[in-house]
Amino acid sequence: MVFVGKLQQTSTLQKVIDAARVFLKNVRVGLLVLGDGPEQSEFENRAKGYGIEKQVIFTKPTSAIIAYLKAANILVVTDTDPASEKVVLQGAAAGIPMILTKTEQREDLFVHGESAFLCDPDDVPAMTAHINELLNNLVLRQQFKAETQKMIRKKFHPDPQEY
Repeated sequence: MVFVGKLQQTSTLQKVIDAARVFLKNVRVGLLVLGDGPEQSEFENRAKGYGIEKQVIFTKPTSAIIAYLKAANILVVTDTDPASEKVVLQGAAAGIPMILTKTEQREDLFVHGESAFLCDPDDVPAMTAHINELLNNLVLRQQFKAETQKMIRKKFHPDPQEY
């Protein structure tokens, strides 16, 4: 799984950690956090409190974000700032299945359960259920990938790789 965002007081990474904690006890599942900021140690402590600190890997964001998105199985975007909207579009272009906090733009672009999972901002149990479904359903991950790339071609650019 991947989370991309600034690690500041307004970050919602704690919701992602809370939602994924059960799955992160499995050594074959990890959460890559592409971000840095003044609250990083707080998020590291939260992971440590759950005993999953080895499964939550923090790294500074790079220009190679698309490579990370293509290599992962799930992108979780719970922030709703303008930078997160860009991450959502990058995820769609990369073809990664996504679990997203609802925003007006995201609800216009994606269909819940067909091209992405859309959650209410504070619905951690729904995020947990959606993580479980995507981790265990290869067909659904492939469907989300195909639908998001179709949406990018239709609404933004005919070639997702070039976009």
